[in-house]
Amino acid sequence: MTSVIAWISADKRRPTGLYFATDSRRTVELPDKTVHFYDNFVKAFASESTNEIFAFAGDATFPPAALDKVCAMLEGNAPTVNRMEPIVRSSMVFRSLQDDFNALNIKPTYAFCILHGTRSGANFKAKFHLFKYSYRIGGNYLERETLNIKEGYSIALEVLGTGTNTVETTITTETKLLGNVSRVQFSAFCAAVQGNAVKPDKFSGGPIQLVGILSICNAVHMGVVTPSGTYFRGGTKLPPFPENIYWRNTQFKNVDVKGEPRKGACKASGVGKCLKDE
Repeated sequence: MTSVIAWISADKRRPTGLYFATDSRRTVELPDKTVHFYDNFVKAFASESTNEIFAFAGDATFPPAALDKVCAMLEGNAPTVNRMEPIVRSSMVFRSLQDDFNALNIKPTYAFCILHGTRSGANFKAKFHLFKYSYRIGGNYLERETLNIKEGYSIALEVLGTGTNTVETTITTETKLLGNVSRVQFSAFCAAVQGNAVKPDKFSGGPIQLVGILSICNAVHMGVVTPSGTYFRGGTKLPPFPENIYWRNTQFKNVDVKGEPRKGACKASGVGKCLKDE
């Protein structure tokens, strides 16, 4: 019950980044059948010592706890993980998810999908990889799938959740006007989730969450500056040093925490050289 998008950014020469965006809404049905929405639920994750990003759609009980554990495992073994081939990293992540899933006494009530993005190489040799781990109702196991990435231009690779139709329709409309560029994928997603779509999905809403892998540097959690507020990981509480964070507005422009155009390197964190408008 959510909206998730994975997309690749690219210029005429090479792929430049892989990104996941999600909403922040969690839907809870009480025993009396009343439905409540909570718009502060974390759905996007980044292992900031490696090149791994994650996002999920569907059941909201198993994935977040399992992904917190996966990120801790990856960061704790970062030197080893960073030397692994992408398919080996996927196997390591999938095995951890399987172990936790098999240990459940009661399987999730709803199906879910977890997206896993990573990168091999860097700069002009950067290559991005996308995996999906899924659970279907009635099954007792997880499934793994390797998704194909078209790197010739910026394009949505996967859209998941109850808001899939809304997001895809909005992307199609904006793509016809502006073409296949990275900002279209993100701006269309923001419009769909924030209620500006023709037929919004009631199960999707709240602040936009954003994680990404660029052609250099490790994976990052990115903040989002919107007309209604500034958010980091789905909440209004900012990290201790917000000037060291990647911030994007709803047009996917590189901005500072106040929404002003950002120029130059991020001196304290040393990651400013990775920033780029796409």
